[in-house]
Amino acid sequence: MPTKKPEIGNLIEHTCNLNGKFEGKVVQMLGMQFVYETEDGQTRFCLFRETWRKIDEYSKRENDKISTSKKKKKNN
Repeated sequence: MPTKKPEIGNLIEHTCNLNGKFEGKVVQMLGMQFVYETEDGQTRFCLFRETWRKIDEYSKRENDKISTSKKKKKNN
């Protein structure tokens, strides 16, 4: 079974068994892993065989709107 690979510029969600979930943009491809940067500036590595998925930019924007509106409701 071939290993799936993202492309540079893809938004991804990486589930790390030790540290939780992270989202970021792929910035570099290596032999058996890729490098991505999170919104808060972290540079993280993910093996192709680890648990990760590509995020559609449209759905990410919609999820951001939903979480922002939930925060506003909590603050009121």
